Amino acid sequence: MTDTELTNDYEVYAPDWEDAYAFDIEFEEGVNIDLIEELGMEEMRPRLWRVEPGEKLSYHYHEEQEELFYVVKGTGQMLIGEDRERVEIPEGGFIKPGVRTPRSLRNDTDEDVIWLIVGAPTVFEGILWDEYDEDGYPDEDGEFVDVQELL
Repeated sequence: MTDTELTNDYEVYAPDWEDAYAFDIEFEEGVNIDLIEELGMEEMRPRLWRVEPGEKLSYHYHEEQEELFYVVKGTGQMLIGEDRERVEIPEGGFIKPGVRTPRSLRNDTDEDVIWLIVGAPTVFEGILWDEYDEDGYPDEDGEFVDVQELL
């Protein structure tokens, strides 16, 4: 037995899409609920994302942060890797890209897709593609740019 002091600390939050917001980046669509803030998270970065039909999130990767993606509702779609393979993830399914593996969520279905995305460690960093074609796919003329340069 250890001398660890136990607590009764916990938080409950029922998602309210009125709390959702979009990132202020030109080519980033979808809205998210910041569960980091809502639940007082310290060691991981959870967010709920709603991606409506026709929307996509930036093609990006991380230098440090590992992410786990869970499809709460709908059929998830992701472009993943340098070859931009299109992968479908069923409702209730998970996908975990490698830390430096480029990825982009998109929704080419007729219904909203809700994702729970959890990242750790709790750093805000990312390298985003800066040019997209008319269908929202990464344009060959683009390049990766640090997210800090886009805010």
